Amino acid sequence: MYTIAQLNFLVDTYMAILHSKEFKENPMLSQFNTIKYALLIYRISWKIDRKKIYSLTTKCSVLNKYIMDSLTNYLARQQHIS
Repeated sequence: MYTIAQLNFLVDTYMAILHSKEFKENPMLSQFNTIKYALLIYRISWKIDRKKIYSLTTKCSVLNKYIMDSLTNYLARQQHIS
């Protein structure tokens, strides 16, 4: 069981990593299976959001929206290429 401060740090870390402009520091861009990593982060964030901790709800919603938008754009590009 994590404390609220630890969960807050985890969400902040995910947001910082995913918004990184450097290719090597962004797991959504630099990994072989981007969908797998995006869904893993989404799942963790979703579980944190389900705890109904008011201070983390907005952060998790923003993070989940970013991941879903990124996945949607990625899959749309892959479909267009095929």
